[in-house]
Amino acid sequence: MARRRRRYWWAYLLVPLWAVVLGLQHFRHSTISVSTTFVVLPVEKSAGMIHIPGGAFVMGSTSPATADQRPAHTIHIDSFWLDQTPVTNRQFEQFAQRTGYQTTAEQQGYSQVYNPITGAWQKIQGADWQHPKGPTSSLVGRQNYPVVHVSWYDAVAFAAWAGKRLPTEAEYEFAARAGVDDCRYPWGRTLKTYQQFQANYWQGPFPGKNRGEDGFLGLSPVKTYPPNRFALYDIAGNAWQWCADWYQADYYGHSPTKNPTGPTRGENRVRRGGSWLTRVTDIDNDPLRVANRNHAPPTQTSNQTGFRCVR
Repeated sequence: MARRRRRYWWAYLLVPLWAVVLGLQHFRHSTISVSTTFVVLPVEKSAGMIHIPGGAFVMGSTSPATADQRPAHTIHIDSFWLDQTPVTNRQFEQFAQRTGYQTTAEQQGYSQVYNPITGAWQKIQGADWQHPKGPTSSLVGRQNYPVVHVSWYDAVAFAAWAGKRLPTEAEYEFAARAGVDDCRYPWGRTLKTYQQFQANYWQGPFPGKNRGEDGFLGLSPVKTYPPNRFALYDIAGNAWQWCADWYQADYYGHSPTKNPTGPTRGENRVRRGGSWLTRVTDIDNDPLRVANRNHAPPTQTSNQTGFRCVR
């Protein structure tokens, strides 16, 4: 018996080793949320775009507060390329100068500008993508901000000129989730990470007082906040982003399971991602959530809506 104990003396050394391993596993799964462990994956980049690998994901939400996001359903998406950031004023300026394109707001002579004091949207004569707050404002110092005051039709025109298109709603959510089905936000499960802001949105009583704790009282330059796992910036917050799809509240109940492109007709087009005006008042239907759906008439222009493109 003494000889047998000596032969397997090394087994006793494994006990503390396994205790350490199990302890680390428990610590990893129990005390660190997704939001504190997200890291940018190795991605393929080209000309300001990110290659998004195809795959399957659960689209939508199970929350009873989100009727148009139910039922949660499995969708298969082919791979695609997506702009790393929303289209900026600099990029849109190149398009307008080379084509002479006139946006919806420029043609109609006005656009919607939000008044944060009254909480009302106002039709401001002379407001457009070059004059985001009205005729006396300009793009000086704002070349790297997302272009706004663009209608869905303006976004489609830019995309066609660039040899691209708008993302489908399914592609947008797939890219925002970045391979994690159970995330609430593109960066994880919690609104902040290490108490740091991950997006540009409204803080404070609404309307009347945006405290600007995230560093901005309105739009912010692209790439101000960290990217998600697919290295995408501003996929939530800053400016709503047009998608290709028509909006239909019950579409998820009969959506195709592969590369859905939305209903064939409708009155509104889908917007995704939230904006600098987003208020996080209902955690189950927070516009910054990856599953959140929004919509607007395709002719609508405002100082909170932009877009990004797919190839």
